[in-house]
Amino acid sequence: MEISDENRNSMPLTAKTDQDFPCIECGYSLFGLDGDQLCPECGIPVKNSLRADLLYFSDIKWLIAIRWGLLVLLCNIPIQLLVYFSRYFQVTWGGSPVRLGFVQLIAVTVNLAAILLITRKEIVDGFGEDRPVNRWVLRLTGFFVLLASFVAILSGFLPSISALAITVANTVFLCGLLLYLNRLGTRMPSPTLEKLAWTLVWAVALSHLIFRIVLQELYMRSGEMHVSLGLFYLGEIILAIVGLFYVICLVSYYRAIGRIVRKRAGRA
Repeated sequence: MEISDENRNSMPLTAKTDQDFPCIECGYSLFGLDGDQLCPECGIPVKNSLRADLLYFSDIKWLIAIRWGLLVLLCNIPIQLLVYFSRYFQVTWGGSPVRLGFVQLIAVTVNLAAILLITRKEIVDGFGEDRPVNRWVLRLTGFFVLLASFVAILSGFLPSISALAITVANTVFLCGLLLYLNRLGTRMPSPTLEKLAWTLVWAVALSHLIFRIVLQELYMRSGEMHVSLGLFYLGEIILAIVGLFYVICLVSYYRAIGRIVRKRAGRA
């Protein structure tokens, strides 16, 4: 029997279930169990199956769109790496800023397309709470990065102030994306994914501020490096580690939402 979201929301999460609620993990009947107990079949908390705000009960088209968006972000990572190393080679050995600008334009366009897929809906809690995270901030930041990249191509001045603006906007964009994923983690629910995304928000913000914006953008101009080589390489290693965990985060969310979609499709 299909249980409505209204019935789920009307039940306290610690109350004894007086209706035939199925477990969202295995489908086992939770009739007569307390919300703070565990499912006898799979061991997840009974209260998880009483939350109408979980992604499991969301529009399956939105879940599929989120999954596609995450896949697009993952596929875009090689292009972003190409942008990064192209900028480094340009500053070190010279090159055309216009060519680099076009690569940057492709990368940010793909990123924006992915975000529009992921943020098709606002994240709204059940139980009458409406706490939007950063859907439009994330979208507007993506549009700003796209606009800045286009202006950089027209100006042919990418290694200067345009590059700094793009770097700052990209940092805000990444932090906004991770905050959005952190909110999705609370609706799986997955404490591990939630904490991973939240930790990466701070890791991305601090590492990009210190090693990408300050050291690379403000102290490396016209092929001259005004910081020690050891400090520069330390920054590169830290950024690479943060980037690796960013990829792990995207893959983990992609797989977790994929499991939800498969369960929903199997019980449709």
